[in-house]
Amino acid sequence: MSLAAVCAMGVLGALASLYLKELRPELARLLALGTGVVIMAAVLPMAAEFVEGIRGFSQLDLYAGSFLGPLLKITGIAYIAQFAAELCRDAGENALAGRVEFAGKTAISLMSFPIIKEVFMSLMSLIESG
Repeated sequence: MSLAAVCAMGVLGALASLYLKELRPELARLLALGTGVVIMAAVLPMAAEFVEGIRGFSQLDLYAGSFLGPLLKITGIAYIAQFAAELCRDAGENALAGRVEFAGKTAISLMSFPIIKEVFMSLMSLIESG
């Protein structure tokens, strides 16, 4: 599905939700949540294509490949946490959305630690040899 179609689906879902909010507020929330899930399902093939392209790129250089795996995981964590937090906000649960974002940030911090350590070790070896 094209980006234009996904954007159109989002705008139409939002407009329909606004209209429905006056008549049946509980259905308006379900429509908004359902539209979000359908949009995510439509975007997943694009994300899979991106990941496959990066995997091909990572095979060119062994050193870069060791960083691309964790970077892809970090990117995935960020997108998933943001999407989950937005779903919580759409459901009116702002405090829960904040906790989901905190969990995502914590997971990203843990995932990035080996990369930071490798960069630090590389810098230390450059300083010692220079």
